Amino acid sequence: MTALSSVQQIVTVIRAAMVGRAAAPGGTARPPKRRAAGRPDSGPGLGALIAARVAAIDPDDPARGRRAFRIFLEAVLLNELGQQLINDPAFYALADAVERQIAAEPALALLAEAASAALLSDESAMTTRPHQAS
Repeated sequence: MTALSSVQQIVTVIRAAMVGRAAAPGGTARPPKRRAAGRPDSGPGLGALIAARVAAIDPDDPARGRRAFRIFLEAVLLNELGQQLINDPAFYALADAVERQIAAEPALALLAEAASAALLSDESAMTTRPHQAS
């Protein structure tokens, strides 16, 4: 499986989980909003934002992979539910719940690890600057 297909697969799983939570009795998540005609799922702006935020993670951070996945998860959720939620504390509670659900299911946890590795390998391929000591 290529790194890109791992990332695409985890996006599909996140979307399905969001729809499943909304359909379940007592579900707390809203279904994803319908996009305007012609609006892509993720444009170059979303990918560039994720890449920039991942590049800002300290290379020596032992939680770097988890942080990269969280950046990705938040970006996907905001893309699906609307950028206006970025300042809503409930959005981060939702992101925490989705992250816990992914970590609790072994197959999803493996996909998250693959997505993290893809994000970090993409970031390292894009950056050519040498590591600078702080």
